[in-house]
Amino acid sequence: RGEGGCGAARHGARMATVVGERVAKPVDAAGDSTELDADQLERSGEASAFDFRAYGHAVNFTRHSMVIDGAPRVLLSGEFHYWRVPDVARWRPLLLSLKAIGLNCIRLYFNWGYHSPREDAYLFDGNRDIDHLLTLCEELELFVIAAPGPYICAETQAGGFPSWLLAKRHIRIRHLRFHFVKKWDEEFNEHSLAWFAQIVPVIARHERIGSSRGCVVAFQVENELKELLGLDGELRCLAEGARRYGIRSPIFHNDDSPEGSWSSGALRRNPRSLWLTRVPDNSPDARRYRADMYGVDLYFLFPSMKDTADDLSAFVIIAFQFGGFAAFLQAFGIGGTGLGGRDLKLLASCFAEGPKHCPPQALAWDARDLVKIDRLEQLMSSFGGAAANAPVVYAETQVGWINQWGKRRGYDDLYNFFGGDQSATLLTSLSAQGAAVVSFYMAYGGTNYGTSGDAEVYTSYDYCAFVREFGMLSQRGRRLRVLANMMHSFHHERGGFAETSIVNAASAQRHALAQSSLSRMLIAVRRAVRKLPADRQAQLLAARSADYGDVDDDNEWFDRPYYIYLRYVPERTGIGEDDSLSICGGGRPFSLAVRGVVVPCQLHVRRSMIAPANVPLLNPRAIVHVCSLPVLLRTDHYHGAELWVVQVPNDDGALGRLVIRVRFGGGSSAVEVRARWALLTAEVLPDALSRAGEVSVKLDKEDEAGDDTGAPSLLSAPLEELPMSEFCAPQKPSVPVALKMSPATPANGGAAHRRDALLSVAFWRPCAVSLSDERGELLLRVVALAERDADSLVCHHGSEDVPYAARDSARVDGESVPFVAAFGASELAVDPAARELSVEWREEDTRAVVLCGKPSPKLDSMSASSLPEEVKAVFPGAFLLSPPSKGMWSGAVESTLDSNGRVALRDPRRYSINWVRDVVWKPIEYSSERDPLDHLFTHGHVAYRCRFNVPMRRRFWHWRSLSLTLNVRHVATVWVNGLGLGGQLSYSHNALAAGAMHFMDFSWAGRKTYDLSRSLVFPPLGAAGGGAEFAEQEVIVLVHTFGQNRQAFLLNDVRNRRGLLSASLHGSAVTDVRWDIAGVSTAHVSNPFNISGIPREELFRERVCHLADSGDAGTNAGAKVSEDVAHIKWAPAQPLRDTHTWMIDATLGLQWMRLKFASPRLSAETDAAGVRVRMPYRIKLHASEPNVSVFLYVNGTMIGRWISALGPQDDFYVPEGLLLKPDGTGDNTLALAVYTWRTSELSVELLPWIVDPVSGNLSSESSAIQFRLLAVKVPF
Repeated sequence: RGEGGCGAARHGARMATVVGERVAKPVDAAGDSTELDADQLERSGEASAFDFRAYGHAVNFTRHSMVIDGAPRVLLSGEFHYWRVPDVARWRPLLLSLKAIGLNCIRLYFNWGYHSPREDAYLFDGNRDIDHLLTLCEELELFVIAAPGPYICAETQAGGFPSWLLAKRHIRIRHLRFHFVKKWDEEFNEHSLAWFAQIVPVIARHERIGSSRGCVVAFQVENELKELLGLDGELRCLAEGARRYGIRSPIFHNDDSPEGSWSSGALRRNPRSLWLTRVPDNSPDARRYRADMYGVDLYFLFPSMKDTADDLSAFVIIAFQFGGFAAFLQAFGIGGTGLGGRDLKLLASCFAEGPKHCPPQALAWDARDLVKIDRLEQLMSSFGGAAANAPVVYAETQVGWINQWGKRRGYDDLYNFFGGDQSATLLTSLSAQGAAVVSFYMAYGGTNYGTSGDAEVYTSYDYCAFVREFGMLSQRGRRLRVLANMMHSFHHERGGFAETSIVNAASAQRHALAQSSLSRMLIAVRRAVRKLPADRQAQLLAARSADYGDVDDDNEWFDRPYYIYLRYVPERTGIGEDDSLSICGGGRPFSLAVRGVVVPCQLHVRRSMIAPANVPLLNPRAIVHVCSLPVLLRTDHYHGAELWVVQVPNDDGALGRLVIRVRFGGGSSAVEVRARWALLTAEVLPDALSRAGEVSVKLDKEDEAGDDTGAPSLLSAPLEELPMSEFCAPQKPSVPVALKMSPATPANGGAAHRRDALLSVAFWRPCAVSLSDERGELLLRVVALAERDADSLVCHHGSEDVPYAARDSARVDGESVPFVAAFGASELAVDPAARELSVEWREEDTRAVVLCGKPSPKLDSMSASSLPEEVKAVFPGAFLLSPPSKGMWSGAVESTLDSNGRVALRDPRRYSINWVRDVVWKPIEYSSERDPLDHLFTHGHVAYRCRFNVPMRRRFWHWRSLSLTLNVRHVATVWVNGLGLGGQLSYSHNALAAGAMHFMDFSWAGRKTYDLSRSLVFPPLGAAGGGAEFAEQEVIVLVHTFGQNRQAFLLNDVRNRRGLLSASLHGSAVTDVRWDIAGVSTAHVSNPFNISGIPREELFRERVCHLADSGDAGTNAGAKVSEDVAHIKWAPAQPLRDTHTWMIDATLGLQWMRLKFASPRLSAETDAAGVRVRMPYRIKLHASEPNVSVFLYVNGTMIGRWISALGPQDDFYVPEGLLLKPDGTGDNTLALAVYTWRTSELSVELLPWIVDPVSGNLSSESSAIQFRLLAVKVPF
């Protein structure tokens, strides 16, 4: 077959006639236009096109959103890499944390190279058990977007391709012949389909289409291809293969940037040419491939653009560094050692041109960075095809950024660059562009444990994500949750966010929909596309008639909700960020006018909010006219009434209003609203404050205004004339809520025609309020939260609170799950399958409040200190939980820490590698067999041994010197006759340089010469061998490779050479040169990522008690591990000044160190109370010399790679699931492989995480906390 095979030719005629066809069918009664009817879409005509007629009842899509179980959904997804979480026990709590921040979907890459260590072997055990992973997603009610590649990028080894495939050098990986040039490779295609044959059936078993509990709702083929230079058959064959192996869900591909790749399917070209040409319609395989939906990656903030390049003469474009004087010299073979080729003195001066720590400016992004985001909807429509006839899948929406070896910044610096509000503000901006399928990359970054990362990244893959690497939920995740919970609360039966259309500025002005006193704050107004159920639509039209008379024109603007998008981002960094006018909590105040009603509002810099307007409530008399407070969530099912949760700026004032339009009752001449309020606390209050109370306001039809103080109405004031009193709370208010009511004057005038009153509710302090009318009927329940509680709020919409069509699938074992929300504790999560609330306390927490939509005896029994009766009478379903006692905190885990706050490291032992006894060498032909890829030594280290002879006696014609010139990738350490000689580094962030981390590696540059003359060894005269004519010399070169490149985009760099690129001996009549190689083949191990190629590593890859059965012995295959252990002679390793510092003697060569430590232990009181301790550890490394390399193993898993001067990581997370249970069964083993060519001190400390309580950044400030949680499970 040529390009475009896989049966595409058989369907060529059909493709030419079906693409663009509309299927005629009556409009669904639930919709009001063809854009809501999935049957009216212009769909793909590919043979692999989604069969919406057969499967649309379970999964489908309209132009606006995914439709699951018949209900349009907003999918807020997060990226999760299971292979970056080596301890399976953490999968469920991590997924639960992602669900707790409001994500209802997970995007999963499936890593081919991780599952297939050798050809025809596919492993799905341990943390490769994806069936278990998908089952967890189903239990936690998380949808899944499946992306099995075969290429996944993800900064992982070879972009997800297995080493054995790379070793087949005749195969064109991703069909790439050269950089940017593709040619069809049938063998590569067959191997890709063989991977699909293994992985796709597992995914297909979990499709929503096949089961009401299934999780997979969309399927992505390949990753980040360009249509311009791509091959249509590449995607077409993969899509058809996915269908053949069982996938029925919609298929998409993600464009690497918004360019419309694989969207239209209308452009035709000759597949045998790179030139875009028009060909006849009946030509098979001529049409561009078209996916069911259009996907795109969205990266737009690049710290490198705000940073300095390694070579100050280079320049940075987006994320790529080019040019520079050093790279210019390397093109001619000059230089190339060191970071970026600048450092001819090697690691000692990696950062000679600047300090080691040089982070980008914090919060260095502004409105200019969002310009393209604010034009996305128009751009997507212009692409046509899938982009215009299906929801756009924002497959990778930027959360943070990657960090590279040798950077002068860390992930904590990147977190400061983005800040805590960036993701929430981005989601607001995307929703303003109609986005309804947004997947964030990364939700949890994880750890590049072992050698799982590619050449660009080091051990940590924190990504400054929502959940930090060590498991702490950051402010970024908390702020995203505020918006996510709101978006999920407004589903399609409430005129939700899944299907909205933009309101152009002219229409918004003509109908007075929204206007801001600061125009830059208002970025968009959108209205719901789908009509509401008939009863609620009647509410809105009745209110519209009351406002404007009984005319029928323009009813469409008032028969459904609309949403006002507000954002405060400075025009330029440092300009327009002046909050000198800030009041009431530090935000920028402004006025918002909505259909004649003016309300105060405020935003902090770089924050955003969505103000809902024209929203009918469950009570038919009430409509939310506008809410200028951030809405956190809503539910119709809270003890017989609708519940809204809003946020007030702080504890001393509420800037913002909830304005409700209340209709006069039939025959009633007045409206009266009572607000019964309560404080959700059990704390002792000052005498001046009450715990509960009531206020009311009344308005007669004849009155002009009314409120509880008799003040005149300000609701209809001009936009710029709101006095300061409307923005600030009164001094020490005695009640937390204030009411004000004004008449809504109709267009046809006169009190006789007045039908509505406008109720304004202000919250002066956090509280819970029940609003009822003069007949005692509940209008609305409201909970107002301060910012800290708002940031901790989690919720689970019960089975009665999800869209009607999906309610059966939201039940657990046939039983309806109630609405549950909670706030107050540091980390909260709702587990719907277990019907449990996970509560994790910090020591500073004082209480948690649980709101349950139905009576809950279980919560009643769990409430350690119940709320007072007067509070329960006002607000039913509220429960108070108290944190563990101070005594429990003080005795929980302190026994594991010494007086300096460190975990004790005991029984230090040392073993030095003998390069003859401990290594199995394989002779090689230097000229053709030195590439590690040919031996599958692709992960971590590869060792070379060069043996040669020099004459015992030098003749006058012999050179006086003997030198060795080496060129390696990436780090080499050299020993000559057992003595450390030196080393070198060749690594660059430049895309065109020696050691380039991607793209073009100048393999001819990067050489360094070593003088061997003083290291030669000759047997003394008279000794055995002393009379020989020649003396044998031995050179050991240990090369640490950072990993294979990942073949990103259209780059052909996955086979860039590694290990020893070249070596040459000069002088002294060298003879009989022999080369050997040693390493660990990925084909000889079950887990190719958990290897580093260091000799004797097999002793530490598993716990010793399990090694005899592992068969995981690398190049020592066939040797019994138990026999190897027998001759290992561990020597005591005496520490220096304290118990955590050792001297690393360079003369001892490569060394192993072994230490013991205990897991965090529970006190008897804690254990008896059912409380669990969560206190993650970190290993902190420091060396006195810059050339020390350390590799860390905890209980058999390699958790860290460290080069002292290269950095930037010095603190390594110890995954909790790797530790032994603290039950007395044994201690944990910490093993270190250490080598250096210059004697150095090495400090190894095992510490808790001392972090900033907001960001999770490591901190030494006085406000820093020890990240330690006490966790309990609360059934509901």
